[in-house]
Amino acid sequence: MTRVLKAGTWVLCLASASAACTHTDLSRNAPGHIQLESPPKEPESTAAEVPEDPGERVLLLSYGVFAGGGARFEDRDVAGDFSVGPEIALDLGDRKRSHFEDDFFVLPDQSFGLRLGLNVLEHSLEPPGAAFSEFSYTEELFRVGAGWAWDVDDARHGPQITLAAGPLYLRASHALDHGTSVHGGLLIYGSHAWIWSQ
Repeated sequence: MTRVLKAGTWVLCLASASAACTHTDLSRNAPGHIQLESPPKEPESTAAEVPEDPGERVLLLSYGVFAGGGARFEDRDVAGDFSVGPEIALDLGDRKRSHFEDDFFVLPDQSFGLRLGLNVLEHSLEPPGAAFSEFSYTEELFRVGAGWAWDVDDARHGPQITLAAGPLYLRASHALDHGTSVHGGLLIYGSHAWIWSQ
């Protein structure tokens, strides 16, 4: 029970620290692609040609916690289940509009990423639960990820799939020869983004 309380306290502390979302503008490649040798699109026009926005590249480090509930299916038995733990992610993506920082979150329009997490608390297993890694694709607020989960203590491992929309997620994990668990819940993220011109 003491291990559970310590783990729960650690997760809550991480959740309280994950509220910040910050970003850094890098001067790399600023102000974007400039090709002076390219002819104007309308050479007969005397008006100034408005440059196109080259867009931005975004490297996003995200950190936070997930908490959800669902069910575990093993053999012919079905039991209620829950899972809580930390998650960290690194995404690389693009934004079509440069220096548009009025958004509350500075996020890429689409990105590819790597995510690492740990089920610190699980209803049906002794803590800590399974650690996992996923490769993911994100478009605006929608994300799909696929990877592998390992539970060293209980000698379980197998594939995992996650679907997310904003702070909501649905995750299915199949431990080979040990059944399947399906969870739905909330993701609470903080992040820091590094932004530079394409």
